[in-house]
Amino acid sequence: LKICPGFSPMSADGIGPGVGPRALTRSLTYEEDRFLRGHTSVWGSWYNIDTREWGYRCCKSSVRNQACVHAVDVPLEGVDDAPASEDDSLEAEGSDDVMDVHLNAEGRIRRWCKICIREWHQSHENKRPEVCSDQTFGNRQRLSEAESHLQPLYRVLNKGELPEEHLQMVAKFVDLCCDREYQQANQVYVTLTIGNTKWHHSMNVNFTACNKAPRGGMHITKTKDSAMETEEAKNWIISLRRLLCFSQLVWPNDDRSKHLAL
Repeated sequence: LKICPGFSPMSADGIGPGVGPRALTRSLTYEEDRFLRGHTSVWGSWYNIDTREWGYRCCKSSVRNQACVHAVDVPLEGVDDAPASEDDSLEAEGSDDVMDVHLNAEGRIRRWCKICIREWHQSHENKRPEVCSDQTFGNRQRLSEAESHLQPLYRVLNKGELPEEHLQMVAKFVDLCCDREYQQANQVYVTLTIGNTKWHHSMNVNFTACNKAPRGGMHITKTKDSAMETEEAKNWIISLRRLLCFSQLVWPNDDRSKHLAL
């Protein structure tokens, strides 16, 4: 192998002459290796095949809100005797600026929205140049609108009224935004909006060349709107798209090919 002058071969671990280990970019949305209640492993590091439940690897416990049995002098603050519920996780959403990957779909959606709104507020307070100079995000009225329009989303999430198909689609949108895959997130948004065209009126359906069809055709009556077919839903879906654009502005991907052309 002929080596050109000035060529510095890299070692097997990717470290060249005078170059230290390559540092990974710290995630702004996910907090890793956060040990709670005396555990030395994170929730979800172990899976019980028999009961099909996730748990802690250190103590093989599948009770998320329980202190580690191997821990010594674990503070009791914040530890309940009952297993943690999803409502407990949602109540704690406003306490952290990072995503909890173990939240359910509803929890991840709420947490991400609140993180974005909080960051938007702080950007105004700190006069962040790229935000304050932006025609959309520099406008406090847009921020107030987004906050207001997201409230109905929180309500349908709390009541479990969002259809499962749409819930998983919105959760996928949020997860892609957290991973800064903004183009892919926008594709999910497009699917979510185009795939939910609203029936505005009752409608008549006529059949031709069919000897089994009822005479005069069928009359389909729209009785009520679903959770995705309301004016409120239209507003919060648009607000999610706005938060996507805000995320791209303040948490850009190093690979700009994954950005939307705004």
